[in-house]
Amino acid sequence: MSNPAQWTAMEKAAQCVFPRLDTDKYFEDTEYSSEITKLVEMNIGGFCIFNGNPERAEQMIHTLQAHAKTPLLICADFENGLPMRFTEGTDFPHALGMGKLSHESVFKIAQAIAKEAAGIGIRWNLAPVADVNTNIDNPVINIRSFGENPEEVAQHVKSYIEGTQVEKVMACAKHFPGHGDTSKDSHIELPSINHKYDRLSYIEFEPFREAVKTNTASIMIGHLNVPALDSSGTPSSLSSKIVNILREDFKYRGIIVTDALDMKSITNTYNSETASIMALKAGCDIALMPEHPESSILAIAESAEKDNDFHEKIDIAARRIILYKRKFGLIPQYQLLEEGKNLFMNHSKMALKYAYDIIEKHGDTTLYPIAENINFAGFGIVNNDKSFRAASRFFTMLAQATENDCDFAYINTQINADELKEMQKGIKDADLIIFTLFYKGIDIEHRASEIESVNKIVEELGKDKKKILILFGNPYIKDYLNSDLIVLTYSDSFSSLAASVVLMTGREEAMNY
Repeated sequence: MSNPAQWTAMEKAAQCVFPRLDTDKYFEDTEYSSEITKLVEMNIGGFCIFNGNPERAEQMIHTLQAHAKTPLLICADFENGLPMRFTEGTDFPHALGMGKLSHESVFKIAQAIAKEAAGIGIRWNLAPVADVNTNIDNPVINIRSFGENPEEVAQHVKSYIEGTQVEKVMACAKHFPGHGDTSKDSHIELPSINHKYDRLSYIEFEPFREAVKTNTASIMIGHLNVPALDSSGTPSSLSSKIVNILREDFKYRGIIVTDALDMKSITNTYNSETASIMALKAGCDIALMPEHPESSILAIAESAEKDNDFHEKIDIAARRIILYKRKFGLIPQYQLLEEGKNLFMNHSKMALKYAYDIIEKHGDTTLYPIAENINFAGFGIVNNDKSFRAASRFFTMLAQATENDCDFAYINTQINADELKEMQKGIKDADLIIFTLFYKGIDIEHRASEIESVNKIVEELGKDKKKILILFGNPYIKDYLNSDLIVLTYSDSFSSLAASVVLMTGREEAMNY
């Protein structure tokens, strides 16, 4: 059933809504799985998938496709690989690290990610990030951007789109009109971009222009307040003036999708139904992840039945979605791309090599590889559960790769002077101290105090010893930190953790193909 001309307003509305889909919850909660099946029966266009492992996700997608009247388009955020949303897959370095690689390398990374996605039935990767990271205090983009130079970002965006779409997986340039120069996180509140149009056109728009030239299948509109483009204060994702820049000025004819409508930058002001209707009336084709998808569909349909102009908009949107499902091989019939399976091991060495190539060293490079007669200690400076897991993973690998005497511990910046003194006693025989840091974006209000605390920890624990500080994330804070050697990895991905272990232990043979 792939002809919108034969659909009701409700079926067209459903095709334009892509709800959140939680893999684990689908298998563990029968009420939830029934709700998802009901949405499929309403002719939902697709889902945005989260959590679980790839095997279960593939099983769930196969089951849902069997129920679908129109083949489903399944999307996910796999900016640097499947582990951004799943427990398995190849974990490539983040985009800021990719920005240091050649365009050909970025193409190959995007192609590898697309193969793994397609191999489990996901045919739309909500990437690349096309934002130019001109604000070092950006709390949400940061290492997700290819860099600070609009022309260089544009060329990496082009390579990423081409690598993705060569595998019959749709790419998505995001977050138009540009989320790079924000100091607020749109997951929490609505950020403002206060630049004039000329600046926006010169910097923020450049990667999106390139994405349009590269025939990206989709562009995501961010939740941003941009007075130079719409003085009403309406978020860009709900603004016809801003959507029209893509349609009229850029002549873009692909799919336009909102950023997630369950983010607080939207829900703080609009309910689910209103936001979905506003997005589609503004000219977006897809309302992504409204809080209440079923009621949003019914509200869209009811509004369309009363308003012929709006009915025509959702008709055009539904037809465009069907066109791209056909272009990318989901219509006339969904089928799994078998060649995408079992590639995780094939891609892991590629990811390790690229992660190693990205690493930068600043300071005393005689401190690595760690000599066999050196006793060393390691401290993971952690600020949340994820950074604790990453630190634990790194030091476990480092311990396995060296025969030196070593002790590891995990601390946060709230540690007091007495606790530091106790730790000093435990490392009195160490000649070298390795510190790891996992900050991505740092809130500007807390950056100075956090960095001061980190420097105090490094200074106290590393007193009269050689010190290595490895930054698994935000490289912009390097110049504020003190250590004999600072190592930049640009990412806390598994490949970047492993590449740092290779560097510290001198085991480059691990990267030989």
